[in-house]
This record gives sequence, C-alpha cells and structure tokens, in this order.
Amino acid sequence: MSSMIHDESAMALAISPAFLTTQSLPLGFDAAEAARYGEFVAAAYLMFNGGNAPLKPPPAGVPAGYTLHDYIIMSDFLIWGTKKEAFYGYIATKDDGSESVVATRGTVGGLEWLDNLHASFMPFVIDQKQLGLVHSGFGRIYQTIDVRPAGSDSLTLANAGESFADKAAAAISRARGTKLLAAAAAPRTVVAAHSLGAALMTQYILENATKHPAETMLAYTLASPRVGDQSFVNSYQSLANVTTWRVHNKPDLVPNIPPDVWGYRHVATDTEINDYGSVQDTVSCHHNLQTYLHVLAPAQFPVPPDGNFQYA
Repeated sequence: MSSMIHDESAMALAISPAFLTTQSLPLGFDAAEAARYGEFVAAAYLMFNGGNAPLKPPPAGVPAGYTLHDYIIMSDFLIWGTKKEAFYGYIATKDDGSESVVATRGTVGGLEWLDNLHASFMPFVIDQKQLGLVHSGFGRIYQTIDVRPAGSDSLTLANAGESFADKAAAAISRARGTKLLAAAAAPRTVVAAHSLGAALMTQYILENATKHPAETMLAYTLASPRVGDQSFVNSYQSLANVTTWRVHNKPDLVPNIPPDVWGYRHVATDTEINDYGSVQDTVSCHHNLQTYLHVLAPAQFPVPPDGNFQYA
C-alpha cells in the first residue's frame, strides 16, 4: 500500500454536515448501530494517543456498560527483521455477559505501513487446512497479534503458542464467567474495526468462526482494504452465524487497495456511504474514522465548532 496514506490520525476538516441516503444501503443495515460500535474503535485511537501509549494504556472512551478486560497487542516488522510491539485494541464485555466487543484501530504513523508494502499472497491456514490466500503483510501482522489481560502484572499469557482467535476466545470466556447466568440470550461476539485493523479482524472472524461455528458473530468493519483472494472470500462467505457489514466511504481510496487486478477480492456485505463533500477532498479526510461516524450518525457525531474532526 502506498505510504501516502500512512497517517490515519490526521484531522479531517469538515466543510458541512453530511447526510446518509438510505436508498443504496443493503437491507438490514443499521447505520446508528454501526456508529455505536464505531465508538469502540474511537476509544482504541484515544487510548493509543498518537503512538504515545504503553502496551496497556488506561481505559478511556469505552462505551458505558462494558468493561475492558484484555488488550490486543501486535508487532510491526522493522526493515532489518526485528519487531516493535504496539497497543492495537482491546476486548470489552458487556456487564451482563451477553456481548463481547473486539475493537481494533487502524494505523497511526509510518512504521506500521511498512508491513502493507508486502503485496504478495500467503496461505491462510486454520487447523492445517488452507482457506485461501491473504495479503502477506496483513497475514504476517495477524500472526503477531497477542491478547494480554488488563488485570495482570504479566505482559504475556501463558498460552503464548496459541493463535489470536484461541487467546481471544479464552479471554472472552474468562470475562463472561458467571455473568452468563444473567444473559437473556446466547452471548455473541461483535467485531468493530477500522482500516488495517479491519483487515486483521477479517482474518480473525474467519479463524474464530471456523473453530467455533456455533458462536454468533456480528462485524462492522470500516474502511477495510481488500484482504485475500477469491478462495479466502468463498471461505468467509460460507461461515454460519456470522453477519458482516463492510462499510466504505465512496471517496476513500483505502478500500480500493490492493487492486482487484492483482487477484484481491472483498468480503461481503458491501455497505457504501458517501461523505458528499462534508470534509476536505484529501485522502486522510475521506479515510478518517470520525468522517465515517459523522456520515453514519450526523446527529450523534456533528461537525465540531472548529470544523476539525479528530479521533475521540
């Protein structure tokens, strides 16, 4: 991916309030709900604090009624082969145990985009079965993702050899605990992610739903690039009990890369929105998470008095 889109923390200058046309939205899509789960992603950006956050930053901006219990950590690959870990998101569970949210941010700064320059494919393998091919940069990063408990002094979990999906499932099960007794229905896992985080969580959804097919999952991925090839998409679309809304802003360039002519394809369900000139016509403004939230829910995320959208 081009380094011209490396800084997703840049402010988006709002010109006028946006409006959302419902004619082009797929049946069943709830824009207000998408914006509500987008707030979990905004909290991840807030906690990351432009790269100045520790691996386990204090919770900030997490919607009321949910408790953050685990952090999501991933590694950047430096040119000379070493890795740099960074806080990337978190897992929070609703107080009644009925829902857990896995929220991940996009990239902030240039280092993480070094991984995105690897445009070749690599196999996506679950339990020794290949489910398609994925972008090698996204695949390499996904393999580094770790889950680390908020209430522990230890930086790592004991099950260091397990995959991210395995660790996330264990963390969610631990957090729900006896809370399940209060849940009116079977608990579900919701994924909320933006940009590169969306590409990583698309892989998580496929792995988790393959290993735990009975679990109900709901995903709102915002501004996701293409992740894998047609075989990967076919595997994803065959998942049971998974509802995915892949939201993209029409002027945003990121969802158009890597190019489809290279064999990359998008997962469904495609949900197109359009900021219709409500922000400056720049790559960063069209891609900004706050632009997405404003278009989805203008009343909830109005144009700021100074006209500048920032992450929460």
